Amino acid sequence: DRYLDTYGYDFLFPVADTPIGKLGTMVCFDQAHPEIARMLVKNGAELLIHPSSEGHGSGRKGWDLARQTRAFENVAYLLSPLPGGEHFNPESKFEHTNQMRGYTKLVNFDGTIQGELDTPGAATLSGTIDLLALRRARSNPHINLSMWDDPMTYVESYEAGVGLENNLLPLLNSSLSIKSLGYQAGTTILEVLIENKSDAKMILRNFSEYTLSQNTNFFEIDPHSKKIVEIKTIEALKNIELIFSVENAFIAPKKNAQLSFKLRI
Repeated sequence: DRYLDTYGYDFLFPVADTPIGKLGTMVCFDQAHPEIARMLVKNGAELLIHPSSEGHGSGRKGWDLARQTRAFENVAYLLSPLPGGEHFNPESKFEHTNQMRGYTKLVNFDGTIQGELDTPGAATLSGTIDLLALRRARSNPHINLSMWDDPMTYVESYEAGVGLENNLLPLLNSSLSIKSLGYQAGTTILEVLIENKSDAKMILRNFSEYTLSQNTNFFEIDPHSKKIVEIKTIEALKNIELIFSVENAFIAPKKNAQLSFKLRI
């Protein structure tokens, strides 16, 4: 509470801007909680420094996998400086002797190991921080999975009408409404009112067994607007099914979303 009162929430996950990139620090068991690394990266961190003190043994595997995972999922370099030595604590309820062999690691932003020191005592690990490659990867949504935390990353795709069928069809059905205005007097030309409630233009193509009186199967409806369309039928009907494809909405390559409307006249 005193820390928050002094520095505020903006400094819970501080990041320092340096000549070798933007640095954020998490310690020891912090790496077991993905939110900590994620918040540091959201604040701009490009290199996560993770000082830790881990015993040497079979339990190391999980810690090492967590390091690589944090680097991969955040597209960030991760440096873990680890101590090498032997610590004896006869009063410990768990381990009287804790052996450490270092295993200082530098993990690349794709989760691979760039370098590792397997030795006790003082040693130096050198490596390369390629900020240009990192920033290029972060700009690619196919690589930088954390970009998908932000809905603005994919809102353009949805506005363009591209998506899985089970996601896109309910959206289109809720955006488009059709109602019958009845037949023109003394004719078999049915007028229907089509309303586009969405923020995007709808380009529709008629796939019904009936033809449009405008002698074209294509028409457009602007965002948040209505359009009267004339349908030719052989005889006056009490019920009709109209089928339209949305030409600017794709559920697969070269496959448009198709909507069906059943109207009572």
